[in-house]
Amino acid sequence: MKFISLLVAAATVVCSWLVLQRPACAENEWSFYGGHAYTLTDGFGTWERSRDEANSLGGHLVTINTEEENTELVTMFPDAFEPFLWTGLYQDHEDPAYQEPDGGWKWESGEPVTFAGWHGNEPNNQPPGEDYAVLESNGEWNDWGPDQDDFQGIQGIVEYAYDWKEWGGHRYALTARYGTWEESEVEAQAIRINPEYPVGGEERPHLVSINTEAENAWLVGAFADAFTTEDPFLWTGFFQDRQDPAYQEPDGGWKWAKENEDVTFTGWHGLEPNNQLPGEDYGVLEFNGEWNDWGPDKGDFVPIRGIIEIPEPATISLLLFAGLCLGALHFRRRKTAE
Repeated sequence: MKFISLLVAAATVVCSWLVLQRPACAENEWSFYGGHAYTLTDGFGTWERSRDEANSLGGHLVTINTEEENTELVTMFPDAFEPFLWTGLYQDHEDPAYQEPDGGWKWESGEPVTFAGWHGNEPNNQPPGEDYAVLESNGEWNDWGPDQDDFQGIQGIVEYAYDWKEWGGHRYALTARYGTWEESEVEAQAIRINPEYPVGGEERPHLVSINTEAENAWLVGAFADAFTTEDPFLWTGFFQDRQDPAYQEPDGGWKWAKENEDVTFTGWHGLEPNNQLPGEDYGVLEFNGEWNDWGPDKGDFVPIRGIIEIPEPATISLLLFAGLCLGALHFRRRKTAE
């Protein structure tokens, strides 16, 4: 009995250590716009501190490309302006175009500057050392820096751009945040890459549906770097629907998050699914390509990322289909004429 107690205690310590090793984005609240994810830095500090935290999350301080994005950011974080928020815009003193107050401004992400939201008198470099752009609650920009008499540490806006990978006419990426299956599916559905995607329907992004062994193998290779000691699995869109008439433990009622997607392939490990602990209602992909049933009731549960899938837009599919039909019709008419 004492030995078992020691094992439980050791497991608790290990699990606690794993949670502490999680990147801060595991707990961050993310918002989504235009196919990107946004959150605030946990810490208050200088521009450099916020930049470093953003980079540690796999992102960068925000690049604002349009007036619409600028407005959206103000809406996302209405209570966070105390008094400003760091953006990724900074003044590079080494740039050949550098001059005070308006030369040499560039984005930390390396993207070109296509939009600016400066207040009428900004930037003005008053006092000297205002080398960083902040976003104000009214959507205007100001140049600011730690040499200000009233300087205080502030938060920055982190932007995470999904790293989309293409295969078989679909696009795949990892979720920005670490969380439960439900949280990962909510994030997937919140993404809008193309305005032609409908708000609902089958073309809405979801956690991945894996339809073939080839797709399964490709996913393991494409996201090989995501499988670590701290992140042993990745969420798929496979879940066990307890309302389904076929539901039974451990292998009944499994379906894909994408509505009406047929289950044509499964990659369960030999002993899975087993619902070893009640609540293992979600399918995860392991580094070796095998599947496991998992859930938040597991004693060793830690938040993990999920794989998002965006199918080819129906508009493109219809155009391709129409093109094939027209081509076939033209070929038939030509053969008839001959």
